[in-house]
Amino acid sequence: MRNLAFLLSFAIFFSHQTIANEIIVNDPDWPPYFFKGERYQPIGFAKEVLKQCLPQTGYKARFIYHPIKRMRTYMESGDIDLHIYSYKPSRESFLIYGQEPLFKTSYQPFINKKAPFEIQAIEDFKGLRIGHLQGLKYSKDYYQYIEEQFEKGFVRSVTSNVSLISLLAEEKIDTFVNTVDTVYWLSTTLGVREDILAVEFDIQTKNYFVALSKNSDRIKDKNAFLTKLDSCIKEIKKSGQYQKIKMGYGI
Repeated sequence: MRNLAFLLSFAIFFSHQTIANEIIVNDPDWPPYFFKGERYQPIGFAKEVLKQCLPQTGYKARFIYHPIKRMRTYMESGDIDLHIYSYKPSRESFLIYGQEPLFKTSYQPFINKKAPFEIQAIEDFKGLRIGHLQGLKYSKDYYQYIEEQFEKGFVRSVTSNVSLISLLAEEKIDTFVNTVDTVYWLSTTLGVREDILAVEFDIQTKNYFVALSKNSDRIKDKNAFLTKLDSCIKEIKKSGQYQKIKMGYGI
């Protein structure tokens, strides 16, 4: 076990070693924004925008996939330099945010189309079998509700969005909350798009921004870096290129 732990630590250390002016960018499992660099998958909407704009900062990017919980740890330590975050005051302890939103997305409940119930408020989740993606925080009120339901045995925790969608399509859970664009993209890919439905109850709509780890040693002038990146994002929005990329992902 010690040898295995050592080898794992060594592999993580080696994967985060960079050349001059190279930074580590998280490449999450978050369709249609990112596809964790998998072959035979699209680049991802947000990743395409970043790949256009990052060269203007003077840095090269190495995109590496990390699960949600590990990503958070590495952003706190500075092992990852850049990730896309919604704004929360508590995150300012380890993040520096850009100012121009990279995209906006909504978190809504999803149900099976055969479901005999409706969800119009947090209270309507009572008694339902709820799916939860490990590491996802949603809104403050809904996450607090999820934590309470864990103790009562109503929450099934999984490590991938694909698992959530499959469980819902098979009626093994009653509902879960996630971003609309992500669920519709994946459910279409899985061939179950017609089996599930987004409920018109907005858990939370958020802007997402480029954020840098305060503990990054690779980016020397973080404010200048973000200013250049924000300017590029604004420019491609103004030019129409942003919308063109977005339409390519059906969002």
